[in-house]
Amino acid sequence: MQARARRDLHLETERRTESERARAALERTAQDLRAAEGALHRERDFAVQVMEAMGEGLALTGTRREELLGLSEAQFERVLPSRCEVVRPSSRPPPGVDVLQVVRPARRVLKRTRRPMDAGDGVVLGHVMYFRDITHEFEISNMKSDFMSTAAHVLRTPMTSIYGFTELLLTRELDPETTRDLLETIYRQAGQLILLLTELLDLARIEARAGQDFRIAHEAVRPLIENTVPAFTPPHERPRVWVQVAPNLPLLPVDATKFNQALGNVLSNAFKYSPQGGEVLAHSRTPGWTRCPRCCTSRSRTRGSA
Repeated sequence: MQARARRDLHLETERRTESERARAALERTAQDLRAAEGALHRERDFAVQVMEAMGEGLALTGTRREELLGLSEAQFERVLPSRCEVVRPSSRPPPGVDVLQVVRPARRVLKRTRRPMDAGDGVVLGHVMYFRDITHEFEISNMKSDFMSTAAHVLRTPMTSIYGFTELLLTRELDPETTRDLLETIYRQAGQLILLLTELLDLARIEARAGQDFRIAHEAVRPLIENTVPAFTPPHERPRVWVQVAPNLPLLPVDATKFNQALGNVLSNAFKYSPQGGEVLAHSRTPGWTRCPRCCTSRSRTRGSA
């Protein structure tokens, strides 16, 4: 009787142990299923984010989703040149980065970054491409290059005059009237040279400080123009600047000092590029298609404008 009781107890213990093992196995399976479900949710969310981001990329590159879905990476690389052309930047970009200029639907400059995508074991499955619109930065870079080229050409003119006239004074005996005339020319050209160098230094300082020197405030356009133009001195024997300021111009967020300097440069160019003479008109207006007023432009009534 006791033997049978011990055997029954042993069997019951084994059944309980098996039951606990089965329960533990089920719990592990449930945990694995929950982990797999979480991974699937994360992959789904990532896929949704990729598809949502594709819309912006498609808008930048001017392609339709139907044109790209199902394409291999090599096929995509053959499709892209039909809408883009590779830009050769002045500095060599890092590996995996290139600059593209989109020609349609609108002209843009894009920076493309390619990053490998792997499964975690080092095997590359493909590449993820990031496109960033750098049109503004690209235009600014080109403007700086053009400005430096123009500045070098403009600086050469007064320097050549100063060098040539100084050489005449050193190598020849000239009458007092001619000597004074040459010295006055050297003086004027030196002043022009100082002005150009000051503008270059201002540009370098603005770039280095990333605009921190600007003191932006909302200013009325009319006083800015009316205070700047009378202080401007036209070239010798040229008429004064005429001013036309539109009424009810909105306030403009601007650095008043920098605005005065920029307006003076615009007026100077208007005289510079109208060598045949004529009146220079400074006027302001608010185009109907923008919220920001065209604060001031100038034009000459003869050939040439700024």
